[in-house]
Amino acid sequence: MENKLIIWDRLDGLNEYTKANRTNPHVGAAMKKNNESLIIPYIRKYLRGKHFDKINLDITWYERTKRRDPDNIFFAIKFILDALVTCKVIDDDSQDHIGEVRERVIVNKKLPRIEVLIKEIGED
Repeated sequence: MENKLIIWDRLDGLNEYTKANRTNPHVGAAMKKNNESLIIPYIRKYLRGKHFDKINLDITWYERTKRRDPDNIFFAIKFILDALVTCKVIDDDSQDHIGEVRERVIVNKKLPRIEVLIKEIGED
């Protein structure tokens, strides 16, 4: 069974995070916390206390423009995984709990968002 998480916000990418950490490690830590704080209410809304042992992720990043490179965008999976751990949806974000991850970027000027399909997988 798939569970859909929709994040109706734009997350910071690798370039922004690198710049913040070069400015001051505390600025980078604050940025990470802010991104996770954006995600957590959406996790609570869409996943409502669910817990999974091991999951596959299929993430579609709907960007307003083509301005950001995919690798810069994909970095923000770190914030998503850490928020899933914080909300106890998964125990941790190691390979013991995260299986396959697929990502794509689509431009959608009118409805930018991040859609995360979460599928629980069984033991090998």
